[in-house]
Amino acid sequence: MDDRDALRALPEGSLGRAYLQFVEREAISAGGLIEASERDLDFADADFERFANRMRDQHDLWHVLTGYGRDTFGEACLLAFTYAQTKNRGIAFIALAGMFKLSRAIGGSVRSAMWQAYRAGKRASWLPAEDWESRLEQPLEAVREELGITPPERYREVLEALPAAA
Repeated sequence: MDDRDALRALPEGSLGRAYLQFVEREAISAGGLIEASERDLDFADADFERFANRMRDQHDLWHVLTGYGRDTFGEACLLAFTYAQTKNRGIAFIALAGMFKLSRAIGGSVRSAMWQAYRAGKRASWLPAEDWESRLEQPLEAVREELGITPPERYREVLEALPAAA
């Protein structure tokens, strides 16, 4: 996922090209996500460590798939979606805390958007099991449709209603 030349060689409109455009626009990298999350954790189970690392590595790809941005609100919505997929209570706690804080700052429509994100995560195929590398060349919209990922309509409506300075 960090080989930008390989991603650039993929067809326009593909999942891989959309991911490349996302990481370039946001000035991030898969390697940067790894560095940011490195801790002195000693996993007792190698399988659990692989799963945890794979989940970390999928995060920005899930932004592309779901349509949630890297703004605070988009991150909170993606966490609601992620909780529906993983049932990780730590993620649920962060998503709820974000929802309450954002609801005070933005308004009650935040709750509606986050509820939609959660429901979308429940309806979608189980994304942690996907072989993303084999899907990079596939059209983004076809991947979304096949995996049952619906557009984040409420999130977009809330963003459009915010003042430009927000």
